[in-house]
Amino acid sequence: QGELLLGGSLLASNAQSSQQTYLGGLIPPLLRDLFATQGVTALQSVAISDVRVTHHRLPTPADEIAAAAYWARARLEQNSEARLYVFVPSLEARRADVERHFSSQLTPSRWRDPNAETLFDIEGGRPLSEYSEPRQVLQVLRWLAAYEEAEVVARLLEGEVFDDLSMSSRARLAALLRRDPFERRSASAWLAVLVQLRTPIASDAGVTRAIVQRLERAQAEFERSGQGWAERFAVIAQQAVFEHRPARDSTTRQIREQWRELIQVFGEIERSRSAANGQQSVGLLASLAQREFVAPSRGELPVTITRSLDHPAVRYDGIYVCGMQADAWPSPARADPFMPYLLQRALGIPESSALGQSQRAQLAMRQWAESTPDLHYSSALRDGETELQPSPLLRPYDGQSASPPISFARARRDADPRRPSSEPADT
Repeated sequence: QGELLLGGSLLASNAQSSQQTYLGGLIPPLLRDLFATQGVTALQSVAISDVRVTHHRLPTPADEIAAAAYWARARLEQNSEARLYVFVPSLEARRADVERHFSSQLTPSRWRDPNAETLFDIEGGRPLSEYSEPRQVLQVLRWLAAYEEAEVVARLLEGEVFDDLSMSSRARLAALLRRDPFERRSASAWLAVLVQLRTPIASDAGVTRAIVQRLERAQAEFERSGQGWAERFAVIAQQAVFEHRPARDSTTRQIREQWRELIQVFGEIERSRSAANGQQSVGLLASLAQREFVAPSRGELPVTITRSLDHPAVRYDGIYVCGMQADAWPSPARADPFMPYLLQRALGIPESSALGQSQRAQLAMRQWAESTPDLHYSSALRDGETELQPSPLLRPYDGQSASPPISFARARRDADPRRPSSEPADT
């Protein structure tokens, strides 16, 4: 029986175990004996002869991502049970492009509802502060802690925090605040202003009362003495956000649990440092939430998007690899600045030398080829004003110039001629 480990840094620690452990990556030469004593064996990866490999040349890196999303949609339309794998090397920098193009092709309902569950999974997750409910809690806390302008309060009223209340009523209240958008007040002073707001619509009074009651509860908790900031923030999150939204799905429950764990970590930090005021404490919590990456478990989804060079581990119906330009593949040598360079070379760490990066890239290409019968590589012709060439590792495959796929919006316009073919010009 074998256990598959992904990632070159993972090492079996139980030498007495009878299980054979396999490593889907490079084993540095000077560490082979150590790995052997731990029962770790490198997976032997060889390209499969029956794999169909295609190389696409697209105008720009953004077009590569658009083409990968279009390819995923076409494959799923052919076979709804297909499982696809997409590799994007600069995933962090291009995450917004990935989200936009794959949502347009696979989950267009996200244009109406940003919290709609997608049909794709981006490995590595995203910062906790970017998820809806933590973002709302931080918005309330920042408002409580700072001396804000009227425009900030107006955005708070119109935002997600109060989305269970009438949007039209909140918009009218925000419009009243925007009569003097640069006026600055404390949270308590703004609450006094909100109490006095009146609109021509009688039903708006009930919405105003509900908003004021929630914010007054949050302010009272924020100013409560005898409690640490962690305890106060936990209560404000529950009262201002969580209790007004039932956790109907697994993702919401997991995000709330991650938030509670973050509050516990914040509380431990708070107890180990000197006393801080509310604004400093909110800033620290926001920084922790930005650094905490979260990837809720959502089961098996049709499309997996990753930047990891680990072995895919399972067989996929199709794999699409972006970013195969000569300047990026193989990756340039990136020695660790906090470790002696000669020691890195002696240990055979791949990132420390051009040769190691080349071996790592070739191993990844063999692993992709053995993990699917349908393998697609893509490279960009230019990035801004810079002309790009495909990686020399793609020489065995003839590049096919391709046009960027038609966007989802353009496809909708073509399907309905009544829609305007271009945006109206400003006059």
